[in-house]
Amino acid sequence: MDLPHIVALARMGAELDPLQATAGRLWLAGPGAALDEAGHLRRAVDAFWSCQPGADPYWDFMATRMDCDGCGEIFKVENMAICPNCFRTWCYRHGRTCRCGHATVG
Repeated sequence: MDLPHIVALARMGAELDPLQATAGRLWLAGPGAALDEAGHLRRAVDAFWSCQPGADPYWDFMATRMDCDGCGEIFKVENMAICPNCFRTWCYRHGRTCRCGHATVG
């Protein structure tokens, strides 16, 4: 399995943005749980969300709206799929595979 770019970012210690941290969290909740053996991604995602303001910054971000990269319509992030490799966002009308070839999460 070709690991998505979010894993490389975490291993490099790169600063994540909210979309990347969300993609990482969702990937870990699915196929990534068994693949994050050293825990780099889990630590990076947890560190990102723990230093954000608000009572629940993850769900605050999930309530924001973004454009679908496929059709341009606007949806809440919680209703979209995110590619953990290239971080494109997709609405329900599009398949579960991103243009870059990775499976979307969410």
